[in-house]
Amino acid sequence: MGEGIFRIRHDLDLPVLEIAGEIDLANAAEFAAVLDGAITERPGLVVSLDDTSYFDSKGIHVLLTFAGRLDRTGHRFAIVAREGTAPRRLLEIASVASVIPIYASILEAVTAILPSGPGAPPVTQSK
Repeated sequence: MGEGIFRIRHDLDLPVLEIAGEIDLANAAEFAAVLDGAITERPGLVVSLDDTSYFDSKGIHVLLTFAGRLDRTGHRFAIVAREGTAPRRLLEIASVASVIPIYASILEAVTAILPSGPGAPPVTQSK
């Protein structure tokens, strides 16, 4: 196990970490390092588990530890996991949504994180 592919892209200038494959004990340290490297001056980070085929308790531990660190910096954090998928079921069993918001799509997550209203910085679509 432990074959995870990590890809960082930007959606509306916000970093989105897309994970394909597996997250487990074998690559949890790499996952944590990729999360740390994905933080920018933008207000937060979205992690998409849409293409994650295996996700275990070590992955949850990494997410919760990372969320605690982000909370202290003022960055926001969201997870994308579609209903009915294995990662979503595990996140629900572990009550992760009480700490990290979980959305069904990247657009929903990005929209929830980005500031809006008067004084908010302009948002532009990135490629």
